[in-house]
Amino acid sequence: MSNVAVIPEQPRPPRQSIEVIDPIPVLDTSRFEHMQRIASVMAKSSLLPDSLTMIGKKEAKEPLPFEQVLANTFLVVNQAVRWGLDPFAVAQCVSVVHGKLCYEGKLVAAVIEAKAGIRLKHFFVGEGESRRIYVSDVEFTAEIVSQLKPGVRPLGTRMFDGSVAEWKTTGAGTPWSPKNSDRMLIYRGTRDWTRIYEPALMLGVYTEDEMMDLSDNARATRARPASSMAERLAVARQADAGFSSANVEAEISKAITKAPTSPGADQATATAVENPATAKTLEQASPEAGDAGAVQDRDNVSTAPTQSEPAELVPPEGSAGVEERPAESPSVGLSSDDRELLRFYVEELEAERADYAIEEVRTRFWKGKGLEKGSALATAAGAITDAHRKRVTAEITIDECDKRCREATR
Repeated sequence: MSNVAVIPEQPRPPRQSIEVIDPIPVLDTSRFEHMQRIASVMAKSSLLPDSLTMIGKKEAKEPLPFEQVLANTFLVVNQAVRWGLDPFAVAQCVSVVHGKLCYEGKLVAAVIEAKAGIRLKHFFVGEGESRRIYVSDVEFTAEIVSQLKPGVRPLGTRMFDGSVAEWKTTGAGTPWSPKNSDRMLIYRGTRDWTRIYEPALMLGVYTEDEMMDLSDNARATRARPASSMAERLAVARQADAGFSSANVEAEISKAITKAPTSPGADQATATAVENPATAKTLEQASPEAGDAGAVQDRDNVSTAPTQSEPAELVPPEGSAGVEERPAESPSVGLSSDDRELLRFYVEELEAERADYAIEEVRTRFWKGKGLEKGSALATAAGAITDAHRKRVTAEITIDECDKRCREATR
C-alpha cells in the first residue's frame, strides 16, 4: 500500500479573450483593414459621384488613378464610421470643393439627429431676401418668440439665426433659388448651430455652400486694410469734436441771431461778443437801458457769451493754433474695464471673414464672463457683434463697422 497522497486535479479556468478596440477607427488594426476592404469595393463602383472619381471641370474632366479614388473613398468610409452611418449612403452625399470633402446639408441634419439625438426646431419670419430663420433645440414658446431679434440669443437657450441675404451664395450651380430658400435656410442653420453648440460632430466637416462662401474671391472681396486697431482709434480721436474756432464763430453767430430784439440788449450783446472783457463795464454804463430793461435782459435766455462764458469759448492767451480736447465722458453704465474688454472683443472679431466664425468668437469670448442681459455691457457687445456680422456679409463697409464699434466702446 502506497503512502503517496493523491491530489485531485483542479479544473483550469477558461481562457478569456479580451477584445481591445481603439476609439479612433483608423488606429485600430482590425477595423482599419475592414474599412479598407469597404473602400476598395466602393472605389470599383460606377455609381460614385464624379467628384470622387474625376478631376477637372465640365468637358475637361479626366478619370483619377485608382489609388486616388481608393484614398478618396476611404476618407468617406472613415467619416461614415465616425458618424455610425452607412458608408455607401454617405458617399452619395459627398462632393469635392476647393480640395476638401464637402457633405450635403441634409446629411448634416441627419447626423445631428441620429448621433446627438437632437431634433432642432425652426421659426421663420420675413419674406424674400429678408426671410430669416431661428434655430434652437427647444420649442419656440410665446415668451421666446417675443424676445427674438437678429443676433440676440435669449438667456438659457442655444439659438442661432440667419437670413437669405446673409447666407445666400451666387454663381453657377448655387442651390439658393427662391423656391428652395426655406430648405437651404434649414440646412445652413442646422450646420452653423451644430458648429457652435455641438462642435465634435462637425470636426473637419464642411458643406458645399460653406466652401463657396470661403472661396478665394470671397476672401479677397472681404479683405480689410492692414491697419491696427490702435491706428484707427487714433484717427477717430483726431476727428472727434474738440475746440475749434470755426465752431465757436458759428455758435456766436447763432446766438446773435436768436438774441433779444431790444435795442439796448442788441448793442450790449454785440459789444460783448467783440470784446468779452468789457461786457460788465458796458452793462453798467448803459443809462438808456433803465431798470426795467435790465430786468428784462436778465430774464431773457440767450446763448450769447456773457462775463462767465469766455473761458469756455475763447482759448487762453498763448494757445493760439493749439487744439485742446476735453476729457471724454465715459458711456453711461460702462466702466473703464468694460470698455477695455470691448476693445479686446473688437480685435478678436476683426480677424474673422464668415458669419459663423463671428458667432463662434462671440460664444467663446463671453463664456463665463457673466454677461447680464439688458446691461450696458451686453448692449454694447450686441452692437459690436451686429456690426461685424454685417461687415462679413458686405451689408456695411469696413469703415462703417469701425465707426459703430467706436461708438459702442465710448
